[in-house]
Amino acid sequence: MKLPPTTQEIRQFVNDGRSDEVAFAALVDRLLESPHYGEHWARHWLDVVRYADSSGFANDWERPNAWRYRDYVIRAFNDDKPFDLFILEQ
Repeated sequence: MKLPPTTQEIRQFVNDGRSDEVAFAALVDRLLESPHYGEHWARHWLDVVRYADSSGFANDWERPNAWRYRDYVIRAFNDDKPFDLFILEQ
């Protein structure tokens, strides 16, 4: 799934024969079930905690296992982990 929606996805939504409320609820459910949901929202959290795969400009050493934290955060969003548990695990 791409963001913004494709032309086909827009047509599918517009031509949905169900009521607007039901069609919208189905769309929201589909978007929440997508793995891209976690990827999208994890970016914001990773920015807050200053996540990076390397040390940066002057000392550009790789952090070979940093991906594990990134993937954990994505899974936490996709699994709808309670925020208080997420913070405790940090």
